[in-house]
Amino acid sequence: MKRIVSVLPVLAFVLVELFVPVQRGLAASHPSAGGELIRLEARWINAILNGDRSTVAAILGEHFKHITNEGTLLDRAQELASIKREAFTITLSEQTVDFNPNGDSGVLHGLDTITQPGKAIKYQRFTDVFFKANGAWLAISAQENVIARQVRF
Repeated sequence: MKRIVSVLPVLAFVLVELFVPVQRGLAASHPSAGGELIRLEARWINAILNGDRSTVAAILGEHFKHITNEGTLLDRAQELASIKREAFTITLSEQTVDFNPNGDSGVLHGLDTITQPGKAIKYQRFTDVFFKANGAWLAISAQENVIARQVRF
């Protein structure tokens, strides 16, 4: 037992040395990609609000799935068919981006505030998943959940 106890600090040190620099490296290597995904998210929202199916189609991956805030599962074709000019606006906030170790996928979490002429009518938490293929980010999954009021992460 004594021998195992003395090995544990060494094992912990080795594990920290193996994984902590990788995490720091990931954080340092992806700030521009995080900004890129946040800008893509804004472009996607703008295209949805303006009924711009061609821009939305360029953003969605071939096997895209969307779980709406009502719990409906839409595939890519259904999502594109549902795009029409909207009478409301969406403000994005509290956006965070996490990347996998290879940097070829990212998850964006945030808060949507949906308003109609100056009045907030709904708040939604969202999670959007992106994959980088041939140098371009594509949305592969989206999900929203309505929340009762604006809350902080």
